[in-house]
Amino acid sequence: MPLSGEPRMSAHSRPHRFTRTVRRIAVLGLSAPYRRNPTDEALNRLFQLTARRDLAVQIAIATQLNKLGETDTRLPRSFVRVALSAAARPRRSEDDEANRRGQKNHGRRIAKAIQAERQWLNGERAVPRWPKLPLWPSRKRRTFRIGPSLQDDEVVPARSTKPSTFYVDEHVIGALVSGVSLFVREMPAWVLDLADYLLRWTVEANNEPPDEQDGLDRENRPYYWNARFFGFLGAIVFPRSIRREPHALSRTDD
Repeated sequence: MPLSGEPRMSAHSRPHRFTRTVRRIAVLGLSAPYRRNPTDEALNRLFQLTARRDLAVQIAIATQLNKLGETDTRLPRSFVRVALSAAARPRRSEDDEANRRGQKNHGRRIAKAIQAERQWLNGERAVPRWPKLPLWPSRKRRTFRIGPSLQDDEVVPARSTKPSTFYVDEHVIGALVSGVSLFVREMPAWVLDLADYLLRWTVEANNEPPDEQDGLDRENRPYYWNARFFGFLGAIVFPRSIRREPHALSRTDD
């Protein structure tokens, strides 16, 4: 079975599998020459690949983090930050013009993130912060009751919240942290910092916002992300036992 855990595919699906394979090869083909001869052009192309909405690319980048770190110990966290920035994607709507603006703004955000990493690597600025991920839109679980209430219903004020124009692609960040947990050796300090940052976001994603702290159950939680993230935490707490299971990444669906 392939590293990403791709299931057997029909002949109709093979072109998509071929495309994913080509993209993985592209990452490997750019990484090796860059490590031999680090150039700004090669680094920029690797950053651009990292920003793609492609699970195969995220896994391929993760396999190269150790080797890229041998060239510059700062590179692994730079690639992870760019991938996280790109994972905050614009929501699509029925307004074509709004969709075009969203994609354009998304491209600008990625370009700005890459520029910040390049400046840091060149010693022109301080280390960039982890990108701010949009809040996950969990909500109170919908319920209904037949018959009168046993007690007076609680009056819940209406919330006039405007939905975010961006959302987090949980599949992309799930593939990313699964790869980091398997392919980064000895868990450097930046991985612990990443875990702390993502833990805070995950807690917020699974719980109510401050104005809805009523203790009621939530729905539309990031269940896919939860499974990958807590596997990532397990790899940090029990690194040896997790890494004896190369099939762990196979749970990341393509």
